[in-house]
Amino acid sequence: MPRPREHIFVAAVGMALLALPATSANSTSPRPTLHPKASPLPFAHQGPFVTTGDGGVLCVDMQTALYSRDEGRTWTTTPIFRGEKTYRISSERALIRTRDGVVIAAWMNMAEIKSPPGWNWGAKTVEWRDFVVPIYVCRSVDDGKTWEKPVFLNKPWCGCIHSMIETSSGRIVLVGQEVTAAWPTLARASCRSTGRRSRRRRSRAESSCSAIPPRPSVPGAVERI
Repeated sequence: MPRPREHIFVAAVGMALLALPATSANSTSPRPTLHPKASPLPFAHQGPFVTTGDGGVLCVDMQTALYSRDEGRTWTTTPIFRGEKTYRISSERALIRTRDGVVIAAWMNMAEIKSPPGWNWGAKTVEWRDFVVPIYVCRSVDDGKTWEKPVFLNKPWCGCIHSMIETSSGRIVLVGQEVTAAWPTLARASCRSTGRRSRRRRSRAESSCSAIPPRPSVPGAVERI
């Protein structure tokens, strides 16, 4: 079966990003040089993207799901949350469509972000619990048309929400970063990371989450599965 065309322009994003010069940090920098076989995308949505059951493309932004049936030329939007002030999806996020057609989004809730006065990241005088960016997941069983209520996974400061996979057994594995009680002594300018497993199945509304112990000799490293 030929690969869906929607996957082609997603690959073009990667090629364009790889061509970005390391110094392009402001608007005066030259435009990125595209690969000869790549072309600019007709939209500015960040992604990640998944292919829906009807061959369309789906992604999310801060509060809505976006769907395109014409390779990104036009988009329709659907609200993800009932309350606009309760949740705000982070720019660091993960999205997957499982083999049985369930779409799962994992993200940090920027509406709950908290940090101590003056920041003081890694300082001995700062309580690690004062850094808060919770992780949530939410899912859709109809390719983004409607969404279930977000499920809370953990409260401490989190980051690096990029990778989420489905294993051969149907388990969903989400990798993230989490500040722990050992953080002040292990790293003054970073945090100790743990992978987090989140199992979300079509037949179950609940979620189970368990931490994967980090390698004690490598602060800041994410355990790979």
